[in-house]
Amino acid sequence: MDVPNVPLFGQIPDVLEDVWVAMALGEKEHAKKIIDAVPQSHPFEIRYAKVEKIDWESCRKVLDQKEKQRILRATW
Repeated sequence: MDVPNVPLFGQIPDVLEDVWVAMALGEKEHAKKIIDAVPQSHPFEIRYAKVEKIDWESCRKVLDQKEKQRILRATW
């Protein structure tokens, strides 16, 4: 009997699916390696938890008034 692939309360993250498959195949050590490879912190926190020093003088071109107007007036 084919069971439709309908998620219950959202989809299972790939890492959990990989661990489940490894356990179902009796590959406990492989499943443990997959779990151990998962970062301890959320990727967003890893990337943005600290503010690095910014050389604001190098941002002049990004903040240029004429460039902002050109971008905002461009058609989609």
